[in-house]
Amino acid sequence: MRPRAWTLLLSLSLATAVFCAPRITGKAEVNGGRLYYEVSGHGAPLVFLHAGIADSRMWDSQVQYFSSHYTVVRYDLRGYGKSDAPTAPYVPAEDLYALLRFLKLDRASIIGSSIGGTQAFDMAAAHPQVVTALIVVGGSPGWLPYSDEMNQRTSGIMSNIKEKGPASVVEGWLRDPMLTIARTQAPVAQQMRLFIGQNVAGLLGAPFMRPPDIPLPKLSDFKIPTLVIVGDHDDPEIVQRAHLIVREIPSAKEIVIKNADHMVSIEKPREFNRALDLFLRAPK
Repeated sequence: MRPRAWTLLLSLSLATAVFCAPRITGKAEVNGGRLYYEVSGHGAPLVFLHAGIADSRMWDSQVQYFSSHYTVVRYDLRGYGKSDAPTAPYVPAEDLYALLRFLKLDRASIIGSSIGGTQAFDMAAAHPQVVTALIVVGGSPGWLPYSDEMNQRTSGIMSNIKEKGPASVVEGWLRDPMLTIARTQAPVAQQMRLFIGQNVAGLLGAPFMRPPDIPLPKLSDFKIPTLVIVGDHDDPEIVQRAHLIVREIPSAKEIVIKNADHMVSIEKPREFNRALDLFLRAPK
């Protein structure tokens, strides 16, 4: 390689490294717990809530893409990543509200994947005044319970941990119908093994989660600009939930991403980022 070309490549690599680096990191004291958070970029705030089988690292592609025009916040739920494990019942939506106040953010667009989508719904219902836009990825409102079949299937994955150890949880989730695409893509499957294997404490802490103490919400009452993203190969029950949400929330929009399942933002980052970007830029 010519010296000039090598110098250019090195400068681009260094620029990318600096660009991707968060400008603020730390642990916020919220409601008796400590949450690890990262803030990148400048502009209108976007807050990303991770799935229950991942942690905030699942949003790497989105942080890199959006931090050039937005203030991007991501954080680990209690028990996940670098956040402290829960020791008593807590309300994730109230943790998020407290984190926004800690970061001095008055309003933000909330993007939630899977259980993060459930928490995004809770946040929009409990504190609509701080939610600029609601983006739900393969998620569902907590007040609309999933079928007994799905609940038994997912709880069965966790029930094996005492007899078979954490490795059984990893393989159990990778065999689940939610991850039909992820397990066939080696880089994605490797990421999911890492995420699940390193966040068993978070999965086990899920029973501590509680909904906000508010009247039972109705989707038809939501007035917040809403986007629902779902992979066409996600669990059929989740895909049908996405359609239901869009029918019930006035003016909600839906994007179905082809050849993707529950972890659509990791499997199809280019398509996901473009869909989210177009929605955020559109007049509200």
